[in-house]
Amino acid sequence: MPRSAPSIVAAEIFTKAAQPVIPVGEGLVLRAWLRRDALEVFGAFQDPAIRRWHVRSADSVEEVEDWVDAWARSWRGAVDANWAVADSRTGRIAGRVSLREMVLPQGYAEVAYWVAPHARGRGVAPRAVAAMTAWAFEVAGFHRLELRHSVHNAQSCRVAAKSGFALEGVNRSAALHEDGWHDMHLHARVRGDRLGEATVSPWLQDATVSRAATEEMFTVAVPEPRSGQVADVRPGRVTDAHAEREPDARANPQPVVPGAETQPVVRRPPRHRAGRRLSGRFGFAGP
Repeated sequence: MPRSAPSIVAAEIFTKAAQPVIPVGEGLVLRAWLRRDALEVFGAFQDPAIRRWHVRSADSVEEVEDWVDAWARSWRGAVDANWAVADSRTGRIAGRVSLREMVLPQGYAEVAYWVAPHARGRGVAPRAVAAMTAWAFEVAGFHRLELRHSVHNAQSCRVAAKSGFALEGVNRSAALHEDGWHDMHLHARVRGDRLGEATVSPWLQDATVSRAATEEMFTVAVPEPRSGQVADVRPGRVTDAHAEREPDARANPQPVVPGAETQPVVRRPPRHRAGRRLSGRFGFAGP
C-alpha cells in the first residue's frame, strides 16, 4: 500500500552517495569504517566500561573485522549510518558514532556512541554526536533523533545534555545487561532544537504536572561517579549502592538533602521492537 505522505529522508542519500567525511574539530573527523580499523576496535572492546554498557565483547580481531565490514555495508543498505571518530592526520580511532534503527519515511533514528579509553577526557563524545546530529538534520533531513542509555550510566547522561538531547522520560526495564534489566533514560532532539536549550523536555517542566506526586511515583537511580553511592535522579536524594543490584531498594529513596532542588522524571513506554539488536544501543562508556 503506497504511503499517503512522502518520505522525510530520501533513501538515495545512502544508496546513491558515498558516506561523507564530517569535521568534528580539534583534529578529529567522522569517516567511514575501514577493515584495517578492526585491530583498534578490538582493543577498545577490551575496556570493561565499553563491554558493560554495550553488552558486547570481542573474542578475536577476525570477529571484529566482521563487525567493521557490517558497519561499512549498512550505509549502502540505508539501514544504519556508522562513522569512525578518527584523528584526521594519523587515522587513529577515537570512537564511534551511529544513527541506528533508521526509519527514513518518518525521519527517525537512534543515536549510539562510544569513546576509546585513550581519547577520553577531551570532550570527544559530545563533539562527535553534535557533528553527526548537525549532518542528520541539516543535510539528510531527519526530523527526530533519540538517545537512550542506562539510568546507571551517568557519563552518558552528561554527553546527551551537552549534545542538546532533552531528557523526555524513562523506559522501564527496557534493556537487559549482564546484571539484569535496566531502566533507560530517553533523550531526544527534534529538528529545529538548538544546542544550549533546556535539557529537560518542556512537558516535564509543565507546572500543571504535580512535581511532588511525580517524584514519588517515578524514581530511578544513577550512580555517583566518585562516591560509590547511587543518587536518585532527583538531585539531593541518595540511596545505598546496592540499589543498582536490587530494584526494590530504588523504590525507597532516603530523605532529601537540605538545600537540594528536585526534578521529576516520568517513565514512558519503551519504543524498541521485539528482537532488536542489543549491541551498541546503550550509550557512551566514558567522558
